[in-house]
Amino acid sequence: MPVHALAVIETGPAATDTARLPDDLPQSAGDTPITYITLNDALNLVDQLRSFPDLVAYLDARAKLPPVFRRVIGDERLLVHYYMMCDESFDGCVCPEEFLTYLLVSEAEFRRRVEIKREADKGARFIEYVADTLATRNPQYADGLDPETLARFDAMEQRSNYLMLQEHLGDLRLAERRVLGTAFLEMSEKVDSGPGLRRAWWTDSKPDFLYLLATVRGIDRPRLLREGPAILHAALAHYGKRRGMLIIERDGESFEVCFAELPEAAPALVEAAGRILGHLKMISTEPESLLPRL
Repeated sequence: MPVHALAVIETGPAATDTARLPDDLPQSAGDTPITYITLNDALNLVDQLRSFPDLVAYLDARAKLPPVFRRVIGDERLLVHYYMMCDESFDGCVCPEEFLTYLLVSEAEFRRRVEIKREADKGARFIEYVADTLATRNPQYADGLDPETLARFDAMEQRSNYLMLQEHLGDLRLAERRVLGTAFLEMSEKVDSGPGLRRAWWTDSKPDFLYLLATVRGIDRPRLLREGPAILHAALAHYGKRRGMLIIERDGESFEVCFAELPEAAPALVEAAGRILGHLKMISTEPESLLPRL
């Protein structure tokens, strides 16, 4: 079921062109709100908000604005400015005069926070890069793999499992991507002093899903792919999660990703997993970890 409809409009050659929409344009199609937006502003929204859940949250809030704010297109950056500065909300955004005054007095602070956001988004961009690598398959993916390991891969003409893995990275909000990606980057910086590091992570938005991160050095790919699913099953049992994915960064050169489901773990597996993974560092998205919102 659609949650929003976007009518993307080209208004002219200049990125700053604005236009006032006719008053009789519909604001919804049935129960689905319609957002009218220029092509340039639509691309900027994707660049700033980065994730589908964050984009939906913005459109949800925007759809509740008075018509006077939704009838002008081409200046979406002003609405984004207000939204980001006001804790991802348009509460209090009623009068155009007060709206413009707030933008003027908060301009310097907004620019400062945009710079903070650019730095904070490094972790998110790393996770987006990992997701992007799942769009293509290594032509030599089968080299050195035994038949049992090869059977876990999609057939060449199928991409369903790869798309599922992408979705489990793509459905994270921007703040969650930051935390996950930052943890991965920190591990990559530290791993050169040892054979490998692992961390487990989950978020309140996906409480039954586990992200297991690993950075390794000097371990061959066939061994990683043979042992990876067992390690992921042990982590699911230890943390009481039902599904999860293991992301391995190998020798700073490539990523290996696998998925597992564990509807119910046997007590013996839970006990064994505790002995093996009890020392594993767990990170979660506590409120302070999600900041800055910008």
